[in-house]
Amino acid sequence: MKRKASEGIDDQTLVQTFPIKRTRTDGKEVNFSTLTFPQKLWHIVENETYKSIRWHQWGTCIIIDVELFSAEILSRQGELKIFETSVMKSFKRQLNLHGFKKIRSWEGKLESTCMDQMESTSKKEVYHSGYFRREHPELLIHVKRRLQVKVKRNFGSKPSLKPRLTALCL
Repeated sequence: MKRKASEGIDDQTLVQTFPIKRTRTDGKEVNFSTLTFPQKLWHIVENETYKSIRWHQWGTCIIIDVELFSAEILSRQGELKIFETSVMKSFKRQLNLHGFKKIRSWEGKLESTCMDQMESTSKKEVYHSGYFRREHPELLIHVKRRLQVKVKRNFGSKPSLKPRLTALCL
């Protein structure tokens, strides 16, 4: 079998360690190849097998270990591939297109609340979507892909008074 240079493990070990095509959720088998982007993401976060992505302790946000996620999920090829992209920047664009917002003022609070539960010490990012919740797959039908990302142009306008998303995850 061919060794993965970046991961140091072969394809068969990878399939046994991180099941891709089928996973069990509430006793049902799920075929990843037929799922939409939000459904795939939800099943990965719900599955504790994956160490690079997990729910925030309240189940309202997801925490991604960027380096580990790239190696564990995005670097997969062939039958092991989960998402269509292998580039983190493109994955983040998909998150954005599906209405996920990055929580930017999280870095200091993240370490004090729940970082000790993640094994790696690499960069973590936190994302929130109103309809992406732990143990609520029925809400996924509301997570739709937008056709275009709106570009905000604030030429001389007043600052936005939108509430901060940080409060949703703390």
